[in-house]
Amino acid sequence: MSEKSAAHAYIGYMIRSGRLKPAKKRRCVDCNKRAQQYDHHEGYGGKNKTNVQPVCCSCHLKRTYARGEKRTNSAAISGSKHYNWKGGVSRDRNKYQRNWRRKNLRNPAFRAAINKKSNDYYHAHAEEINQKRRVTC
Repeated sequence: MSEKSAAHAYIGYMIRSGRLKPAKKRRCVDCNKRAQQYDHHEGYGGKNKTNVQPVCCSCHLKRTYARGEKRTNSAAISGSKHYNWKGGVSRDRNKYQRNWRRKNLRNPAFRAAINKKSNDYYHAHAEEINQKRRVTC
């Protein structure tokens, strides 16, 4: 894993753990618009891994070109891909769950098991469910 992807992963970890506010809740240090990304303005290695500034997309692109860096996938920088703290890319949880359900609901055996489970739950809690319906209506 490169220093750059390790630094991005560590910033993602800090955001998820609450040690760092998400960039979208801060203002760009250059133009004062709403920030969308964090810029590792002093590099990626060593102590600089956590030395970041919130910036908007256009300012981040200007800074990157001014430093002479190669532009990377901006989706990875902005956080649309979720980096885990070990540096691997994990999928968007909601998208993963939707795809999993979509794939498995095509399977008749899986559908039958889901229906049986929901029917069993309903029959076990029917009195309680009907009572709640009467109260809320």
